[in-house]
Amino acid sequence: MVALAFPPAVSHFVRVLKGILNYARRHTQWQCITSENEHSHFEDLAGWNGDGVIGLVVSAEDLAMARSFACPVVNISGALAGAGLPRVRPDYFAAGKLAAEHLLDRRFRSFAFYGVREFFYSQQHKAGFLEKLHTLGLPVSVLETALSIRQRQPWQARRVELEKWLQGLKPPVGLYCVRDERAVTVVETCHRLGLRVPQDVAIIGYDNNDTICELCDPPLTSIMRRDEEVGFEAARLLDSLMSGRVKAAAQEVVLPVGAVVLRGSTDTVSVEHPVLRKAVEFMHQHYASGIDVKEVAAHCGRSRRWLELNARGVLPVTLRNYLNGLRVRKAKSLLGAGSDLLLKDVARACGFSSARHMVAVFGRLDRASLRMLRKLR
Repeated sequence: MVALAFPPAVSHFVRVLKGILNYARRHTQWQCITSENEHSHFEDLAGWNGDGVIGLVVSAEDLAMARSFACPVVNISGALAGAGLPRVRPDYFAAGKLAAEHLLDRRFRSFAFYGVREFFYSQQHKAGFLEKLHTLGLPVSVLETALSIRQRQPWQARRVELEKWLQGLKPPVGLYCVRDERAVTVVETCHRLGLRVPQDVAIIGYDNNDTICELCDPPLTSIMRRDEEVGFEAARLLDSLMSGRVKAAAQEVVLPVGAVVLRGSTDTVSVEHPVLRKAVEFMHQHYASGIDVKEVAAHCGRSRRWLELNARGVLPVTLRNYLNGLRVRKAKSLLGAGSDLLLKDVARACGFSSARHMVAVFGRLDRASLRMLRKLR
């Protein structure tokens, strides 16, 4: 009998549970149980005499309880630096580095990190983020606060420190939050302070919780967690420990970081030149109406030739490809949402002149998605 000491009602733990069950049903005869409480903790396992445990060791009390069991325990929490227990976790350091690379690709040159005080996973996110940026000599402002669940003060009062910090940043800035929930709070606070997202503050989170990411305006860019793999590998490790194939050493299985899921909170390019910045903002606001580079230039009061020459080395691609890239991302968003729109309607909604034009642009800019598009023709 295997106990699962984590809250299965939380979205990313639903995926962890799926990974555990996937392994268990293929390779074992386990009977898995969890607490009847919505938020299961190690303290619920007092007196446990089963065969194994997969759970969250987030405190000294949890660690003492885990060590008291006669059976193997696999930890799937990144709260503590080293609990002396076998653990499976994502590569937090690599996630921080990936967040920095994403913001660098957006052409930001000033950065900020919003983390959770004292927790190992947050320190690893910060270390990866800072290492990437400091090697390039780029500035990073850091704010770390306690988890809100541990603070006994009103919700609004907890935002005072965040507001002061955000007001002290010099836009444009790329900001990384170690949790999607915190990132949503940052987006809301930016709106209240008159800071534009993503033009003034581009925000990327971690977890890729779809519901949370779509809660804010604009939707939140986030790094995916590989939760099913965490669950699968945790079950594999526990199975090895229970069978004696692996000794109960404090080994650590670190899984590769997931991908960045681009949404509106970082869907921009940081540009210092006022005319080029005006061009970028105009393209983001009007790409779906079918504008072309000539119209962008007219809006900026410059010739098309001037705009194209000065955009070289500032934008990651040509102006034409930048415009079409915005349309491609919108089209993928509509198609990925399970929309029943006809292909011609998707093309029109994204600013393409026709479905044929959209397919041609996908062929140039996103060949990996072209097969999906052709199935709908």
